[in-house]
Amino acid sequence: MSLVNRPPTTAADPALPNLTEDFAATLRHMDVAPHVAIAVSGGGDSVALMHLTSDWAKAASRDPKTIFVLTVDHGLRESAAQEVEQVARWAEALGFEHHGLRWEGAKPKSRLQEKARDARYQLLCGWCADHNVPDLMVGHTSDDQLETVGMRLLKGSGTKGLAGMQAIKMGPRGVRILRPLLQASRTELREVLKSHRASWFEDPSNENLQFERIRMRTALGGDASEALSQGLGHLNTEASAAREALEQATDDLLRDGVDLHEGGWVSIDLAIMRSAPRIIAAHGFSRLIQALGGAPYQPHQSALANLLDAAFGPTFKAATLGGCIIAAHGAGKLVIGREARNITSLALTAGQEALWDHRFNVRVDAAFKRGSIRLCGLKEVNWERFTQQERDLIKETFPVPLRDSALVLAFEDGTFALPHAGIGDWEGVKVVYGAFRPFRPAKRHAL
Repeated sequence: MSLVNRPPTTAADPALPNLTEDFAATLRHMDVAPHVAIAVSGGGDSVALMHLTSDWAKAASRDPKTIFVLTVDHGLRESAAQEVEQVARWAEALGFEHHGLRWEGAKPKSRLQEKARDARYQLLCGWCADHNVPDLMVGHTSDDQLETVGMRLLKGSGTKGLAGMQAIKMGPRGVRILRPLLQASRTELREVLKSHRASWFEDPSNENLQFERIRMRTALGGDASEALSQGLGHLNTEASAAREALEQATDDLLRDGVDLHEGGWVSIDLAIMRSAPRIIAAHGFSRLIQALGGAPYQPHQSALANLLDAAFGPTFKAATLGGCIIAAHGAGKLVIGREARNITSLALTAGQEALWDHRFNVRVDAAFKRGSIRLCGLKEVNWERFTQQERDLIKETFPVPLRDSALVLAFEDGTFALPHAGIGDWEGVKVVYGAFRPFRPAKRHAL
C-alpha cells in the first residue's frame, strides 16, 4: 500500500465535534467492555477509528493500556510486514499496545477477498478470546454499508440481507464485533485524520475492478451515484427496521420460552415456541444453536427448517445441528447444548486464564498450589472414577444427551471437579460461562 502523509493543517470541520460526540455516545450505548481491541489495517477508516478511540479514552479517563490494536498481515504482499510495523508505531504513540497477526499457509485461488476476510476475523477474534478481551471494534462506514446492501441486492437477498451489517454482532469464539462508525462516511473520517494530522495507507486493491465490492464502489461513485445511494439508503433503512422488529420479537420469545442453565445449556418450552410465528421461532433456534455450538455463523436456513419440522412433531427424539444436540426432554420440553464431538482439552496453571471450548472462561489464581489443571468434557473421564453420590448429582444436573460435554476440571493429583454439579474442590479456580448470548449482545452479561 502507498503511504498518505499527514495533510497540511486546515480549518477544523464544524461537523467534527459532532462526530466525536456521536462516537462517544455510540460506545456508551454499546456498553464497551473494560478491555477492547481495535482492528487497524493501516487504511484511512481504521486509523481514524483508532484516533477517535484515543480521544474517547482520554475524555472517559480510560487507561490506554486496556485498549489493544490488532493488525493482520495476510501474507499477500511483500510490503505488508513493514506496514504492520508502521501501524504498531502509530498505535504505541497513542499509548495502545499493538499486536501483529499473520495469516499463515497456502492462499486460495478463488474468492480471495471473502476467504481473507474470514481468516482475518478468526485471527482477530481468536486473539481476543485468548487474551480475555470481549469486544473487537472494526472501522466499517456508512459507505461500506451502502456497498454491502448494493451487492446483496444484486444477489437477490431478502429483508435480512438488505438490512446490511449490524452495529453489534457476535463473532467467532464469543467475541462481540462492534461497528461504531456505520453512521459516519469516509469523507468525515478523512476530516478526522486531517484534524489529527495523521498518516495512513491507501490499498491499491481498492482500485481493482476484479473485486465485487470495488465494482459496486465504482457504481456508487458514478454519474447516478446520488440517486443510487439514496435508493439503497432508503432500502437499507426499511430493511433495518424490519430486522429490528424480528430481533425484538425474538428477544421476547426467548425470554418467555427459554431457561438458561449454568452448565451451558438451555431448556425450551415447546408450547411457547410453537405458538410463535414460524419466522420468529426459527430465528430463536438459530441464535441458540449458534451461541451454544460456538459456530461463527448461524445454521443454514434449509437445515434449520428441517430441524423445526422434526422438533415440533410428536415423535421427535434428538438431532444435531451446528455443533449442538437438540433433544426431547420430558413432556413439552426440548434441551439444546454442546455436543461432545470435537471438544478438545486444555491445560492451565497458576495465574493463567482461558476461554475453553468457546464456552467457559476459566481463571486460575496466581496463588494456586495444586499444579496444572486439565479442562475437558465429561466424556473423557471414566464414569467409575465417581462415587455413587457424585453420579447421582451428575444425573440430576445434566440431561442425558448433554452430559458428555459437561465441563470437568481434572487436577494433577488425580482428583476431579464438576463445578456446575457441585462436585469436588475447585477453590482457587473461577469458572464463568462467558460465551453464550441467548439474546442480542447489545449489552455485555455473564451467567
